[in-house]
Amino acid sequence: MFTPRLNEKNKTINFLGFTFDGTAIAIRDKTTSKYYYRMGHKAKGVAHQHWRGKGYQGSDKLYRLYSPKGKYGKGNYFTYLSRTQKSFPNHSIMIREDRIMTKIRLILKNNRWG
Repeated sequence: MFTPRLNEKNKTINFLGFTFDGTAIAIRDKTTSKYYYRMGHKAKGVAHQHWRGKGYQGSDKLYRLYSPKGKYGKGNYFTYLSRTQKSFPNHSIMIREDRIMTKIRLILKNNRWG
């Protein structure tokens, strides 16, 4: 895949949210940051709807899109990562899933107006 001349220059390939440096495959930092930014932005919108007296409208969609448990339907970021992990079993590609549900709940709790 990579020629030895390129490896000496420490070049990396960025493609579809991943980086490849000739030996290791990893998620781009920008990809993970964008995931967390979008999750937080949508969670804040759901929290503001709750303050308006409409309840947590859209929270089911929020959990489906951004939680590891929502990956079984149409697919989300974790579906994409798990498919990639199956393609490259020798590389650790997945991000930590343990605190994502907690982060969503904290954003919903801390961003109510009023």
